[in-house]
Amino acid sequence: MAKPATPSLEPPRNPISAVIDIGTNSARMEIAELRPDGSIVIVGDEKASIRLGDSVFHDGAISGDAFDRALQAVLRLISRARGARADHIRAVATSALREADNGAEFAERVENETGVHIEIIPGTEEARLIHLGACEDYPGTDPVLVFDIGGGSTEIAVGRGADLWMTSLRIGSARVSEYFLHADPPKPGELRTLDRFLENAFLKAWKDVPGASVHLGTAGTNGAIADVLKREGKAFTLDAVNGLFDRLSRADAEQRRAILGPKEEHRADIILGGVAIARAFLRVSGVPEIRYSGRGLRDGMLVEEVLRAHLRPREHGDSRSLRRARLLQLGDFYRFDRPHAEHVAALAGRIFDQLAPLHGLGEEDRDLLDAAALLHDIGHHVSYGKHHKHTYYLIKNSELAGFDEREVELVANVARYHRKAHPSERHSSYRDLAKPDRKRVQTLAAILRLADACDRRHAQTVSDVRLAVADDRVALRLEAADDAEVETWLIRERAAELFESVFRRELVIEAAAG
Repeated sequence: MAKPATPSLEPPRNPISAVIDIGTNSARMEIAELRPDGSIVIVGDEKASIRLGDSVFHDGAISGDAFDRALQAVLRLISRARGARADHIRAVATSALREADNGAEFAERVENETGVHIEIIPGTEEARLIHLGACEDYPGTDPVLVFDIGGGSTEIAVGRGADLWMTSLRIGSARVSEYFLHADPPKPGELRTLDRFLENAFLKAWKDVPGASVHLGTAGTNGAIADVLKREGKAFTLDAVNGLFDRLSRADAEQRRAILGPKEEHRADIILGGVAIARAFLRVSGVPEIRYSGRGLRDGMLVEEVLRAHLRPREHGDSRSLRRARLLQLGDFYRFDRPHAEHVAALAGRIFDQLAPLHGLGEEDRDLLDAAALLHDIGHHVSYGKHHKHTYYLIKNSELAGFDEREVELVANVARYHRKAHPSERHSSYRDLAKPDRKRVQTLAAILRLADACDRRHAQTVSDVRLAVADDRVALRLEAADDAEVETWLIRERAAELFESVFRRELVIEAAAG
């Protein structure tokens, strides 16, 4: 007779997540307990200096010494996170690894040694996460401007929720210091060249920017500026920053350390470049005053970790209805158009069922299609223009209840191909799939693209679809209360080519029913 299992004496605990930000100058980690009410309690944090920009912005690659230094720092942070019993570790890398020729090699090395995937995120995603984190202290619906000076890039995001204007500029305190400031103190010609460069960069970026009621500065450089000005009893305004810039530009490294004070003296070699960025931004934007916020990228990551933890299935073997409810919950978090998403999912299911003799796929594949259809537009939360790519990223980095890692990758790929480019081995996310899964993605994406075209106007004009399969064609009949001429055109222009390529039959659209 089997011996009964000894019950665990350890009480249930809240999930713990660790988030790691691999930046240009440093790698930072926060470990947080995620409470059921959605609150976040920081239980540990650590910082390591890695100074990737010293080599990346000079040579285009991480030097051997910097590579080893950064690798050991990141491995140490991951080890500490596991020692703190983190249930999930998320690590992102920003401008230095984005641009380094060997950035992908660095990320692969970390994953091989630890199993933790390093996400090298685009600048707009960095801006979105920073804005998400900074807005934690400013609840409501009023638009917020967030201005973040990093070592290698500067991110600006304006708006609230899914309605964001964002840009990422390749100007950061370490980068501009490396490129423009060589003498100590800098020569007047170096300062003039830097100022012209920065002003032109902001003038090009600062177009059609929405207004905001709150103006926040984030990250270390803005924090250092705010700290100096606060000690002097000054607000973070253009006049005050002009004065600080004048003093720092006449000072050598030792004098800059004294101005910054013990807390920020480690920035002495790059602070002038950072102040020049803040000065140009205030001058071009007309923002009257910046409030410093200690929140930023890692806080935005933790907000999404709360979502991840609270959507994680706690029951053994999640039911289909509960799994679908959690997909809708995820969509709501990214402020999707729920009626459109549910209608496209319903149409996609109808198409899948009627094409069963052609594709031969099963119920599990239908579930993947349903998930992709429900979430296909969540990338709008980042931006409209490339929302299919942002959708892939958001799905891939969400822990979809009831789906394993392979299935999440398939859902993300199917959703990614609901518009624009067809599935292609030029895309690593598709190329890395097993051959049968590549075929699966092609088939499901063709169905999703057709279903989405039937409701591209988000008006639910097409209520149902009926398909008749023949040897050389598939006849599609649209059931619609009103004229569906636009939908018919969209199907021909946006969906027919992939459909015909996958199913090897001509798609013939019959007159819509009135």
